[in-house]
Formats: sequence, C-alpha cells, structure tokens
Amino acid sequence: MKYKVCIIGHFGFRKQMFDGQTVKTKIIADELENNFGKNKVLKVDTAGGVKRALDILVSCIRFFQESDNIIMLPAHNGLLILTPMLYFFNLIFRKRLHYIVIGGWLPDYLKQHQLVKRLLKKFYRIYVETPIMKKNLLGQRFSNIEILYNCKRLKIMDERSINHEYKEPYKLCTFSRVMKEKGIEDAIDSVIKVNENMRRVVCCLDIYGQIDEEYRERFEMLKDKFPKYIKYKGVVDFNTTTETLKEYYALLFPTHFKTEGIPGTIIDALAAGIPTVAHSWDSADLMVEQKETGIIYPCEEASDLQEAILWILGCNKDIIKYKKAALEKANSFIPENALNGLINNLK
Repeated sequence: MKYKVCIIGHFGFRKQMFDGQTVKTKIIADELENNFGKNKVLKVDTAGGVKRALDILVSCIRFFQESDNIIMLPAHNGLLILTPMLYFFNLIFRKRLHYIVIGGWLPDYLKQHQLVKRLLKKFYRIYVETPIMKKNLLGQRFSNIEILYNCKRLKIMDERSINHEYKEPYKLCTFSRVMKEKGIEDAIDSVIKVNENMRRVVCCLDIYGQIDEEYRERFEMLKDKFPKYIKYKGVVDFNTTTETLKEYYALLFPTHFKTEGIPGTIIDALAAGIPTVAHSWDSADLMVEQKETGIIYPCEEASDLQEAILWILGCNKDIIKYKKAALEKANSFIPENALNGLINNLK
C-alpha cells in the first residue's frame, strides 16, 4: 500500500504522556488522518529513545519505501540521530523530508551543531512556530523555512457561556509541565505573597500538569507545605482542557524558557476564554496581547508575577472584555487555519 505520509515522533503509545512534544505530535497526526484518511498515515513512535533505536531504524527503512512524505518531530537529542539517518535513507529513496519544530530552541541549537544544520538545509521543508524563528534561520542561510503555528482541535467556548461575575477568592491556575523551569515555584510564592500582603485570601491556585520526574521529590516537599488555597489537581486529558479551564479567572504562565514558541497551554486558555498572566519570552506577544488577552511581565504595570497578579485581579470590572478577546484570538490556532501550508506541501 502507498501512504501519503509517515510521521516519526514521540507518540508515547506505551504510556500516557501529556508533555508538549507528545501532544503536538499526536495533534499533527490526527489532523493529517482527518485530511488524508487513517489508511494513508503511518506513525513511528520514538518514545523509549536509544532502547528502541533498532526498532525505529527498521520501521523507518520500511516506511521510507511506502510513503511519499516523511515528517519528523524530534526534540534536542532526537534531532542528532534522526537528521543524519533520514538524510542517508533519502539518498536512496528520494522522498520529501519535512521537519516540524516543537518550541523555539532550534536557531540557537544549530549554531552548535553544524552537521545537523547542513543536512537540514537539504530537507524539503522545515516548519517553525514563530516569525522570529523564521527570521533567525533565514539569517543562517536556510531557504526552506515556513511558519506553522502550533494548533489544537479544541472546543472554543461560546461567548454566552462566560461567567460574568467573579469574586474573592479569584481562581487562578497553572496548566503546563510541573517543573521549576516552567515557573511553578514563582506561581506558588507569588500567590502566597499576594494573600499575605492583602491579609486575606483574595486568590487561590490550582496546579495542573504532568510532574517532571527530576522535579518530583522537590514538588512533593512543596506540596506538604501548601496552604489550603493551593492544590495540585493532576493531569487533564488534552481533549478536555477547555472544559476545565473555563471555570478560572486567569492562567499563570511564569515560564523561565525564553524560547517557548507557541505554547499549547495558552491556546487552551484562549479557547476557554481566560486571560493569561505570562512571563516574557521571545514570542510572547504572538500569544498574549498586552492588556487585551492578558498581561506580559515585566512591564510598566508589573515588574514581577506578584504585581502582575494584582494587576489582573484589579481588572475585575473589565475581565469580560479580556475573556471575549481571548475567545476571538483562539480562532488563529485551530487546525483549519494553522495547517493549510503543511497540508498543501504534502499533496
């Protein structure tokens, strides 16, 4: 049988996983199946890494022969392995190679990996999440770059379903991988300080997301000391995120990563109609329109997360305006609008 596309990525078929890489890989696969049919899309799961290297190698050889297009979605270490492997196979099979980048780290990474850079320039297309990434790679003399915004097939909340009245304690949440680098401790500390300074519980915090294994011991220690208004609520299936988030006043996204790209977490928040309080990263203004769909700090109104929380709490009378703006912006990140370029390149 001849297949339209083979997708090589971290599907995590053997274990439930909800990290950004796995979620995006599954979303891309689902949308390609919707467009071309399940019988035209092959999937190679790279979960397990080096332990499954032989299985992945054998699968790739077979699927190269049977597919018109090969798409890879690796993270840092996988890129070092998959790029030369797929390039070598393609010297034989002559297929169209596509690389969909997850996050915003690739331009800096390639400055340190010249062989990978040379080989990627020979791919048919490389899809990046932001205009900044495209500009940086064009500056490195790439000519095969396209922008492919992150997307999700989510139910965008109806404007009529928005809660129009909020009162203390205002419900805040985080909704990403639970690790220090995602700013989880900033969120915890800032909510505590806001309540202590106000001398009452004006806001509460619910923490959602998969706990990073290297951070688990530290997080368990933190949980033991949580005040009653801070709770860990576990993992939510990526197909039901908006139903969970719609109950909240605002999302906190205090990331430490400067190369976040287009975080799926904020797409969830937009579709749920809740504003975002975000620490600045390279492409933050693509996702959070300042004082329209949330606030990016540091800024004139807020030098840190604590001040940003106080700012969003002070917007209670105008919060419906921010929520409506979030719902409108969510349409930019539905698959029908985001994946047209990729679909056309696979035909």
